[in-house]
Amino acid sequence: MKQVIRPVLHRCSQSFKLKAAASQQLMGQLPLTRVTVACPFLNAETDYVGPFEIKSGNTRSKTTTKCYVALFICMATKAMHLELVFNLTSEACIAALKNFILEDGE
Repeated sequence: MKQVIRPVLHRCSQSFKLKAAASQQLMGQLPLTRVTVACPFLNAETDYVGPFEIKSGNTRSKTTTKCYVALFICMATKAMHLELVFNLTSEACIAALKNFILEDGE
């Protein structure tokens, strides 16, 4: 009797879907700074986005300047701090970092 029923059930898509096993999600090992409760921006990561074109001068000015945005992302809360940077030099990066530290410490 099993040999008769098995092929019929195998061809039935409804019973095939009901019998399917749920897959298990594999989780990667998160860094300790991501899962430890800490003050905001105690551990932060940095990234750049851009370039963007912004108008420089008064509101009627047609001249544009290329700029970038420096992102400072808190590892514990995923909060973000944005800084406008006008070039990708190390001096501009250090200036954005200093501005981030001074604003965060106030």
